[in-house]
Amino acid sequence: MALYSPVWMEIARVQYADLPEDLKQSFDSVFAAILDDPKGGGSYDKATDQWTAVFGAGRGLLTYAVNDDFVKVIVLRIIS
Repeated sequence: MALYSPVWMEIARVQYADLPEDLKQSFDSVFAAILDDPKGGGSYDKATDQWTAVFGAGRGLLTYAVNDDFVKVIVLRIIS
């Protein structure tokens, strides 16, 4: 079981649903690793206090926030 729990913003849910199947599979793999170690699986932008991670051989970008107090990863955007 993952260490962190996901929280999905509505726009991210829609963006995920619109991904082609191959990108969904790649996203799922990357996101599973992020839920285990959110700070080890992405790049941090101090100015926005957000994290990003690529998936699908660079064809997709995930933007997320980490809440250590509640052990949550907040999925903000998924761009492909």
